[in-house]
Amino acid sequence: LQVFSVESKKAATFTVAFTPPDVGTFSHELQLRVKLNPFEQYRVVVTGECIQEDITFAGLPNDTLGVLHLPDVYLAPAPVTPASGTRNLRMSQTGTAQPAGAAAAAAASTSSYMFSLVNNSSSRHYRFKWPEHPQLKFAPSVGHLHAGTSKDINVVFSAAAPVKLDGQDIKMAVSQISFKGEPSDWDDVLAASMIAAGARASSATRAATGLPGAGPKAGAEPYVDLVAKTQRDVQLKVHATADSPHYECSAPMPAIVFRPTMMFQTRSFTFSITNTALTALKYCWMVLDKQGSLDESGRWCTSAPCKVALQQAHTGGRCHDCSALATHCLERQHARWWQTVTQAQDRVVPSKSATPRPHQQ
Repeated sequence: LQVFSVESKKAATFTVAFTPPDVGTFSHELQLRVKLNPFEQYRVVVTGECIQEDITFAGLPNDTLGVLHLPDVYLAPAPVTPASGTRNLRMSQTGTAQPAGAAAAAAASTSSYMFSLVNNSSSRHYRFKWPEHPQLKFAPSVGHLHAGTSKDINVVFSAAAPVKLDGQDIKMAVSQISFKGEPSDWDDVLAASMIAAGARASSATRAATGLPGAGPKAGAEPYVDLVAKTQRDVQLKVHATADSPHYECSAPMPAIVFRPTMMFQTRSFTFSITNTALTALKYCWMVLDKQGSLDESGRWCTSAPCKVALQQAHTGGRCHDCSALATHCLERQHARWWQTVTQAQDRVVPSKSATPRPHQQ
């Protein structure tokens, strides 16, 4: 029971949400009664029908129904200029640019994701086929999906130049099929492995008998009949971005020069970093001395100290769990490694200030 009031000459708006628990038709009656007026009563019947598509996607990011967000692809960077970067960079006092953070993975030019194609029907079989695309490759790209089964699909996004797919519609063609006999699973990935196995068997047969191998062609698609008027497209919206990381920095070059500062006081300088690339910019601040080593004096600190840099000072730049370079672990893939970072943080950056702190000379 919900009680509400409406002011004179005003209107009230209500939203009815339909969340069916199962496939079928549902109806419900809403009653509206006016207090102290038994003649003002209204009845509203709401009806909704829940249907389920035979072919659906499962395992997409954030459990979306038909939207796929692929990881960014970082292309090879262009030459670096002091005023603007083309990669996730750390700038030493000598003015040279060196890669830092997770940008070590920038050499990769592909990203991938695996999801499932599900046949929710208990009696109908389908044939599916993904279209050709210059940046996207689906595997398997064509195959059969039997009733009540699912099949894993791996999509690879690759690019040689900056590109952005902003919700691009990828239409997968599906058709209902019928088998003559017992259905057998098939797709082009299985076919490739069957062809390789058949080639090895034929070689063994020729070696043993001196005669060419006999039998049906390995990997061939089983003969099926297409059911008339069942051809349709299933859409998948794909978001993907490829670019070389670059940015713009408003800090003066070649150095930030602080005015003389009284002892135990703090002087700060604020500047901005603007990501001018299509992809996300992963960056890491590192305070280095004139020799290029990590500065542990505590005289300087930034608003966002880099935990990767802190870990490098205590483990030689190597991760405890995977022995990879610490800069490769920016995504916090190893919990024990990051626990060590937390324990070491106070000693490497003793100051809790959020601004640079010059040391009185």
